[in-house]
Amino acid sequence: MIYECLECKREFNSYRRLGSHRKNAHCKSRCQICDSVVATLALQRHVISCKKKHEEHICRQCQKVYLGQNKFCSQSCMALFNNALRGPVSLEQKRKVSLALKGRMFSERRTSSSRLKRNQILSNLNLPLTDITNCIVCKKEFNSRGIQLHCSRKCTNLCSIVRKNLSDSLRGKCGGIRKGSGCGKSGHYLGIWCDSSWELAWVIFHIENNISFERNDIGFDYEFEGKIKKYYPDFIIDSEFIEIKGYKTAQFEAKLQQFPGSLKVLYKKGMQLYLKYAIEKHGKDFIKLYDIN
Repeated sequence: MIYECLECKREFNSYRRLGSHRKNAHCKSRCQICDSVVATLALQRHVISCKKKHEEHICRQCQKVYLGQNKFCSQSCMALFNNALRGPVSLEQKRKVSLALKGRMFSERRTSSSRLKRNQILSNLNLPLTDITNCIVCKKEFNSRGIQLHCSRKCTNLCSIVRKNLSDSLRGKCGGIRKGSGCGKSGHYLGIWCDSSWELAWVIFHIENNISFERNDIGFDYEFEGKIKKYYPDFIIDSEFIEIKGYKTAQFEAKLQQFPGSLKVLYKKGMQLYLKYAIEKHGKDFIKLYDIN
C-alpha cells in the first residue's frame, strides 16, 4: 500500500515512514537563541548546543572573554597552557611525538640504511660520526638524529652531493621529443602526431593530396646561451626537413643558423594555403578530426 504526504506529495511504502517524514520535514520550530529553523524533534538538542555556543567564557590562558564552548579562545592558548603544565620536553621525546603525529616511524631498515649512507659521506669528508654535527653546506651545528646531512631544506637544495646524485639518477631519462609540450591544440590524426592546428592542416593537405611525408624523430645539437640543446624539426619530405613556426625567437634563430641540413620553415604567410584548404574541406573547427583516444 502506498502512503502519500499531503503537503509535498511524496510517496512512502509504510505509514511509519510517512509519519517519520512528516515529523522531520514538515514539523519545524524556530530557535529563540539563533533564530534558525530546525525540526521540532531536534529542537531541544539544538537549543542545548546553541546555548553553549553563545555563552561567554574566560580563556584559562589569556583571560580573554569569548563566545563558545571550548576552554580556550584559540589553539595557541591551549598549547601554551598545556606546555606550562607539562614542563620542559626533551629532544628525544619531541622527536617521538613528531614522528607519531606524522603517522610514520622510522623503520630499523630505513634508519640503518640512511645512517650507513650518511656515515659513508661523512667519512669521505673527514667529518666526525656523531648525532650533534655540522651541516656540510653552511657548517651550522645541529642534531642530525644520526641520518641527516643538512640542517635545512635550503642547504639540501644547495648541496653539490645531492645535485650530483639527482643528475646521475635522471641521466638518460630526460630530453627528447615531448608530445603535447607546446601551447597549440595537439593530438593524433590518422596515427600521426600533430603539435598544433597548423600542423594538423599541413598533414591533412598532404594526406588528401597523396604527398608522402614522415614525422621527424631525429634530433640535432645546437648551442644556445652556453648550453648544448636538441632541436627536432616537425616533418621530413624527400630528405628536406619541415618546420611549422608561428613566430620567431632568439632561440629559434640559433637553431636555424646551426642546422646542418636542408630546412624549410613555414611561418604564418606560408601556412595560408594549408589552412585555407583544411577550412574549406572540413570547416573552421577542423581540429575535431583528431583521433579520439
